[in-house]
Amino acid sequence: MYLSRKKYIERIESYINKPLIKVIVGQRRVWKTVLMQQIIEKFQESEVTYISKENKDFDFLYDDTSLNDFLKKEISNWKRYICIDEVQLIHNWEKTINSIFSQYPKIDIFLTGSNSKMLSSELSTLLSGRYIEFHIFPFSYEEYLEFHKQENNFDTFKWYIHQWGLALTYELWNNELVSEWIKNLKNTIFLKDIVSRYKIKDVSLLEDIFLFIVNNIWNITNLNSILKYLKSKQIHTNLNTLASYIWYLKDAFLIYEVNLYDLRWKQVFDRERKFYISDHIFRKYLFSGFDTWIWKILENIVFLEAKRKWYEVYVWRIRENEIDFVLEKWGRKKYIQVAYILSDENVIKREFWNLDMINDNWEKYVITMDEIDFWGRNGIEHIFMKDMHKVI
Repeated sequence: MYLSRKKYIERIESYINKPLIKVIVGQRRVWKTVLMQQIIEKFQESEVTYISKENKDFDFLYDDTSLNDFLKKEISNWKRYICIDEVQLIHNWEKTINSIFSQYPKIDIFLTGSNSKMLSSELSTLLSGRYIEFHIFPFSYEEYLEFHKQENNFDTFKWYIHQWGLALTYELWNNELVSEWIKNLKNTIFLKDIVSRYKIKDVSLLEDIFLFIVNNIWNITNLNSILKYLKSKQIHTNLNTLASYIWYLKDAFLIYEVNLYDLRWKQVFDRERKFYISDHIFRKYLFSGFDTWIWKILENIVFLEAKRKWYEVYVWRIRENEIDFVLEKWGRKKYIQVAYILSDENVIKREFWNLDMINDNWEKYVITMDEIDFWGRNGIEHIFMKDMHKVI
């Protein structure tokens, strides 16, 4: 089924024919290719060169020299838009892209990739200040509603929790098929985007670290805590290897890291952090026997929604009090608490009191799965999970 990813397209459209290389990144199977094709529809077909490195027809483009020769011929044939899907599969591709961008200022270049290191090293080395990144995520709840032509209500949101945002899973018939596909997707990401790229020998350690993070989303932790846990399971490694493997998982967009934010001193601490995952479906299908703590899932959903809206996301903890999310964008802030349900007066006081401690006038929300509106207090609004996209 076709779905126009309007918010991404609108954002990218504002940069078309601007002197910046457009780079679309994200985990595998989040519709980066579909989004690229939707962008291409904006152009005259005769003006587009489209290269898909997952298509065997383009195997002849294997390094910067072959890519450079091909693109120059295309440009001589009046191609104005260069679109390359999974560009990181071309060796030294960045040298040719830098050269083409410098020689032909009227050529618009669009790239996709499934690995953030494509930006952090190759692009930033040669193309510093010359590119704009668009991070693509699995379907949001709004997109889920549009895809399925459903109304926004509590039951629909509960279905979203069970299915989440990878569109292909909607077309598979049953849980067994979805489970098998998710396992294969994870293995593909591990092998192609991590193991082969970084020459990892201890794949089981990578699995164990991913397992820990998936089971500990929403918990504040640090590298020493993870190392201690691994040693308790007779899994031996060191801090440097652990930090590297976590970076590789982030690099492939499987996990995300959220730092602590001190509201008093406006300082970001990197010693402790939370982790979230790209899609809760990994938690649901990869690791049987895991707890199903619903508030972990809900926090993950809210986190991803904030990232889709281009917020910087932090968590705040001082003494025993915690604000789940501090969102920042364009000099503005929002504070968010996430809970399953406001089950009694103690829970209500806890969730609202934490936010009430913050002495400023930025927006503050408590977001829950309650189907009864508890209204707000002291300027703090209570929001249903199904309506979170209206305030984030």
